[in-house]
Amino acid sequence: GIPYETRFQMPISKSQHWYSYRYGPVHVVAFSTEHDFSVGSSQYKWMQEDLKQVDRKVTPWLIVAGHRPMYAVGGTFPSTLRVGLEKLFDQYKVDVALWGHVHNYERTCPMLNEKCKVGGTTHAVIGMGGF
Repeated sequence: GIPYETRFQMPISKSQHWYSYRYGPVHVVAFSTEHDFSVGSSQYKWMQEDLKQVDRKVTPWLIVAGHRPMYAVGGTFPSTLRVGLEKLFDQYKVDVALWGHVHNYERTCPMLNEKCKVGGTTHAVIGMGGF
């Protein structure tokens, strides 16, 4: 994270590694899987408040992005992501979750609790960098 933070202008301060922005009909939430995201943490509280304020009439698409994936084939990934954030994603009907860490492409059906579920969040591992 540090080299690109130094080289490129970031939408956040270097002391907080999560942010959101609106791009047309899409609200994007970028968060850190490398910092505490457990229920009650400052990042969790920030994300909950941010998701709560999204007006789906203005931004009908809700996308979250993080580094370590919640779902991926062939890897051991922290179940703490599912424990800490999956309920939040379901509560606010996150459409798509974009993940990095694994340097290949994978996509799930809409998921909830490790099962395909209509109305769940579709997860895509796209091999990106970032926090």
